Amino acid sequence: MKKLQIISIIFYLLILLQGFVLTMPLALWLIFACFDFWTIDQLISVLAISGLILNMTKFINNFIVKILSFLLMLLPVLIGLHEVKIDFLNYLPFQIPFVLFVITYLTFIFYSNNKLHTTQKCYVKQLHAE
Repeated sequence: MKKLQIISIIFYLLILLQGFVLTMPLALWLIFACFDFWTIDQLISVLAISGLILNMTKFINNFIVKILSFLLMLLPVLIGLHEVKIDFLNYLPFQIPFVLFVITYLTFIFYSNNKLHTTQKCYVKQLHAE
């Protein structure tokens, strides 16, 4: 389960954003946008980085925190879908890591949630047996 989380974060950091002149990894954009003071990009990047940081805390075991982290990490991509032409997002170095990130992170969320419910049911059955 932890490996799936790490793999999904790696896919997230491998997303490439195509600009007018060059292509940049999403991880670099997040770092640079943090220092672009008093813009919406700074807010978006800080929220996305906080989503990444949530993955490294002990609170990630909570289902709501997993969903919140996923949405915060998706925020720069969703805003980018709204702001740029679709031509900038219609290329494989963006699509493949993005789709793999979404699939692996959703699998991580639902697999860990299912495992948590199974563990809780076993614990409740054990309490009732005593």
